[in-house]
Amino acid sequence: MAIDTFFTSDSCPGAWRLGAGEAIALRPREASRFLVMRGRAWVTLGDGIDHVLSAGDSLPVPLGARVVVEAWGDGLAFDWLALPARASVKGAPAGFGQRVGAPARELGRALGQVGVAAARLMLGLLAWLRCDAWRGRRVVSP
Repeated sequence: MAIDTFFTSDSCPGAWRLGAGEAIALRPREASRFLVMRGRAWVTLGDGIDHVLSAGDSLPVPLGARVVVEAWGDGLAFDWLALPARASVKGAPAGFGQRVGAPARELGRALGQVGVAAARLMLGLLAWLRCDAWRGRRVVSP
């Protein structure tokens, strides 16, 4: 993985750096840990869940996840650590989170939006009916 912004300094030796507002997309070839060394980061793993991490916070990154990182504030220094095979992100079988978990979460969010839209539609219809009834109009269905 090549990032042009590698730097070494006394404050964060061996860290990767992003300037304020800069973003980068990464796709690890092995299970890893994203570690914030300085600053704040907005991170998403391509599963629709946003994470805001501060200095000292870390996030396990499963194999093959699409990671988008944006520096918040004055900039960001972070490290990317490969996890040993035995310490890999545990839980479901490899690829399960991306192939099944992410679509399931998307479906859940979509169904939630359907519920909100249906409720707003019903409230709008009720308000419209009340307004026409208040004015003494008769509502005729098509």
